[in-house]
Amino acid sequence: MRHLLQHRAGIGDYGSLRADHDAVGKGEEPWPVDVLLSRVPPLKLLFAPGSGWSYSNIGYLFVRRLIEETCGSDLREALADQVLAPFGIRHAHVAKTRADMNRTAFAAGHGYNPGWVYHGVVVGPVVEAVLALHRLQNGDLLSPVSRAAMLDMHPIGGALPGRPWITTGYGLGLMMGTMRHNGMLNPLAVLGHSAGGPGSVGAVYHTADGGAPRTVAVFAAEATEGVVEDEALNLLTRG
Repeated sequence: MRHLLQHRAGIGDYGSLRADHDAVGKGEEPWPVDVLLSRVPPLKLLFAPGSGWSYSNIGYLFVRRLIEETCGSDLREALADQVLAPFGIRHAHVAKTRADMNRTAFAAGHGYNPGWVYHGVVVGPVVEAVLALHRLQNGDLLSPVSRAAMLDMHPIGGALPGRPWITTGYGLGLMMGTMRHNGMLNPLAVLGHSAGGPGSVGAVYHTADGGAPRTVAVFAAEATEGVVEDEALNLLTRG
């Protein structure tokens, strides 16, 4: 499970499949899971588990399946019961239909079938993205042992062109490392996640570096991950 959550299981991904992008662009229905796994065989490992790192949404599909089997419910209900309700989050939810996507703020994502995100996509108010990450880090939902495991970072590399990252790593479901922009004397330690989704890009980040814990979220249409990360860093460092 830790290898899957940290993208160290060696399982491939479907993000680079031309057929996937073509099918989404044509508005086709998502492939059945068995078809997906025939095109990206999960047992055809990229490396021995634990010996490398490669981002894999298919690995997270297996995590989703295990959550649903363990909870006896689909991901939408399990996430609401186990995480969102304890956090006091009332509106965010796992999108299931095109209608769910049509209610989002970003017109370019309207009409998108969220079934193409096989591990699940959550939609909701930006403020609830902030609350989710902040309460995950500062609340009591996780035991100290579980939180320590989540924050056990696997180093990936250094600076990323066009983005504020100085060092990069990955915990259990979290991008981690340090960021810096012009004018900063020292890099800021951050954790959270960036993503390119249907119709938008987003960055949700938390820091406890140099003072009280702070969490921010930035989403935008027609932008790059570097743009929203820069703005998130600006907000985190604002006095």
